[in-house]
Amino acid sequence: CHGCQVITRVFARFRTIRKRTVKKTMPPTINKRKCPAEKDLCQVISVCPTEAISYQIDETEPLGGKIKIDETRCNDCGACVDACCGQAIVLN
Repeated sequence: CHGCQVITRVFARFRTIRKRTVKKTMPPTINKRKCPAEKDLCQVISVCPTEAISYQIDETEPLGGKIKIDETRCNDCGACVDACCGQAIVLN
């Protein structure tokens, strides 16, 4: 129906505006308390379109490694926020 089409266009426009705003002002950060830092469990590594998220072995970390975001490669799209099962990644 016409009403549904209008609503669909409004939401599509909102998502586009939100992505532009996120890209300019909100770099993603990882809350280490919520992040299990397990390479095999982390879904955000494969979801990131720019491959900015990786797992790094680090013996100083409690679980032997950490999830790292390369801010130079990150385009602030927010895909990692949606994919993070522990809700450990946020856009500030």
